[in-house]
Amino acid sequence: MPEFPKFLDIDGVLNIYQPDLEVQNLIDWVCLSEQIKENNNTIRSPIGEYKKIEPDCREEVRAQLER
Repeated sequence: MPEFPKFLDIDGVLNIYQPDLEVQNLIDWVCLSEQIKENNNTIRSPIGEYKKIEPDCREEVRAQLER
């Protein structure tokens, strides 16, 4: 029978599974990219609302300055 590498986890419990770092990095990247997409959508929402009202606000300021 082949000898499996022996690894101990934080609690000292035998753990024969050692995660592949490339797989873990890929999982982390996918999770992080999804979080970035959510954050971007959160930011885009108020920016979109601002862009809708911004021309009117500029026009009001311009009119006030011309008086």
